[in-house]
Amino acid sequence: MDKQRIKTSAIAFVSSLVLFFVASSLITYLYNLKYSQNDVTAPAVVDIPALQWPSLNVSNDKTPNYLYRAEVRRILDGDTISVNVSLGFGVWLRDQKLRLYGINAPETYCVKKDSAEYARGKLATAFVESTIPDGSNIVIESIEDKADKYGRWLAIIWYVDGKTNTWVSLNTTLLEKGLVSVYSE
Repeated sequence: MDKQRIKTSAIAFVSSLVLFFVASSLITYLYNLKYSQNDVTAPAVVDIPALQWPSLNVSNDKTPNYLYRAEVRRILDGDTISVNVSLGFGVWLRDQKLRLYGINAPETYCVKKDSAEYARGKLATAFVESTIPDGSNIVIESIEDKADKYGRWLAIIWYVDGKTNTWVSLNTTLLEKGLVSVYSE
């Protein structure tokens, strides 16, 4: 009788362990499904080994935080874009809104479509769309580690200039071309 009781206890113990591992695996899977930003189907960001990463020599009072590789999703206007950000190790943040730091583009929303401001805003937007079209690989230099009141991150956007094969700041290019003004708080 003792052997039978030991055998029954052993089977009950093993069954409990199996149930525990199955339940914990299911809980982990559901948690990751709900909260994970990891997407194994994320598009590969092309490495450009011949180029040096952009310099972090920023002449402003804000200290840059990090450099990230990203893929442009869409251009919202002349100073706001949406990107997928690679955090490395196959982890991606999707549809992150970025506000180009230090500049202010003319508005294209909530202004009359026949106004001069709207026309200038459309020119700035068109330039950004032609410089970093959807799907382009860029580098983001974050400025602050918090989002603004509209949920956008402040950033300097770096892209590869096809003529010089060097990293160029989109923020600076827009200013130099007179398509935007310097942002004043």
